[in-house]
Amino acid sequence: MSLIDEIRRRIRKEFERMEKEIEDMFSEAERVFGHEEPMWDASGKLEPLYSIYKAPEAYVLRFDLAGADLGTLQVEARGDKLVVSCKLQTSIKFEKWGTIQRHVSFSEYRKVIPLPPDADPANMKIRTHDKIVEVIIPRR
Repeated sequence: MSLIDEIRRRIRKEFERMEKEIEDMFSEAERVFGHEEPMWDASGKLEPLYSIYKAPEAYVLRFDLAGADLGTLQVEARGDKLVVSCKLQTSIKFEKWGTIQRHVSFSEYRKVIPLPPDADPANMKIRTHDKIVEVIIPRR
């Protein structure tokens, strides 16, 4: 084996080691932080910030719909999912967004949440305070 061949072998081995280390780091990050979908899509929908609390008698979901027109709020159960949507009062527009997108505009909040098997969405209640929407779904 020539000196050049030995250098190539060592370089390949080092690249393989670095590639494995990078893969391990991504795997660890995904394990710790989970794999999340983007909170927006190119069709103009934003995912609102939300939280879910499991109380003894009900599930309490709170949505932060800043800038929303609550007159357009829709909360409905579709099968085993809760669908929350609401138009924004005015569109939010970004120019020169990232390296690929050059323009994006958002006009609606939308979130689909899987419901637990013991949720009773037929008897849910909805309350609003400012731009916070609270959905209370009784447990069976």
